[in-house]
Amino acid sequence: MSRVLTREEIEALLASGPIVSDPTERIRIGDAVEVTIDGKTVAYGHLVSEGGRLTVRIHSLGKAGQRAGEGAAGAAGGTEAAEELI
Repeated sequence: MSRVLTREEIEALLASGPIVSDPTERIRIGDAVEVTIDGKTVAYGHLVSEGGRLTVRIHSLGKAGQRAGEGAAGAAGGTEAAEELI
């Protein structure tokens, strides 16, 4: 799940101080996750709860040079490491 924030949302976040309230989108344990850095997909996983924290369990790595939103079809490799999301 990803989207670009609107100007109003950015202004509201800046005005609210250092604490950001919960997102309005609904997320559920088990939802698919695409880890994206600078518009490139680096990994795929799903949301899990470990030790009372929401984390992402990475199950495959993105293909080198793959742009965000191109899907997991090009993903290769894998790891069982959980990367902290929140």
